Amino acid sequence: DAERFDAQPAVIRAMVALSLSYGGDEESVGKAREIARWLYVETTPGDLVALMPWLGLASERLAADGKIGAEGALREMRSVIERFTIHGEEADEGTDDLVGGVVFTRGRTPLPSWQSLRPVSFLAVMIGDDRLTGAHERGASWRSLVESLRFAMQLQADEVAGHMFVRPEAARGGVRLALWDQRCSVNATALALVSWCEALRSAERIAEAAE
Repeated sequence: DAERFDAQPAVIRAMVALSLSYGGDEESVGKAREIARWLYVETTPGDLVALMPWLGLASERLAADGKIGAEGALREMRSVIERFTIHGEEADEGTDDLVGGVVFTRGRTPLPSWQSLRPVSFLAVMIGDDRLTGAHERGASWRSLVESLRFAMQLQADEVAGHMFVRPEAARGGVRLALWDQRCSVNATALALVSWCEALRSAERIAEAAE
C-alpha cells in the first residue's frame, strides 16, 4: 500500500530501499531506486544523517560500478558532519574524551552520543569509494574518521568502566548511549560494529587498488 508506506518514518523507508536493492529482480531494484530518489528529494543534506548508513549503502549498491546519482548530496552531508565533529585541536581538558563525536549543534556544551555513529558508519564506506572520496581527499578524511572511531571505542564498556555495571562481564564490549549514560544499546553496538567493519573494508579496497 503506497499511501501507508509513504507514512512510515524516513529511516524505515531507507532500510526498505536497502533491502530491496538486494532483491535481484528488476521490480525490486526499480522500487528501491524510486524510494531512494524520493528520500533524497525530501531530505536536506543535514538531515540525511538520520538515514545513515542505510540510504547511503542503498545508493552505493544501486549504482553498482556506475555513477552514484546522489554523490553531491552525500558529499555535502559529509561536509556538514565535518563542521559538527569535535576534532583534537578543538578539545581541552573538559572535552578530550569527546573527540571524534558529532554534536549536531554548536551550543555552549557539546555532548555527542551514540547518534554520532549513524553518519560515521557511512563515512567509513565513503572513504573507500573513489566516486565519493578522491585520492587527494583521503588524508583529511582518514584523520577525521580515525577520531570518530576512537569515540566509538570511548563509548564501549570495558574493564575500566566495569564498576558502573551490575554485571560487568555481561556488559563488556557493549556500546553505551553516551559517556554519561551507562545503558548499552543493541543499536549503538551494531552501528559501532558496522563503522569498524566498513573502515576495515575500505582500507582493504584502497590497498588493493594501490597494488
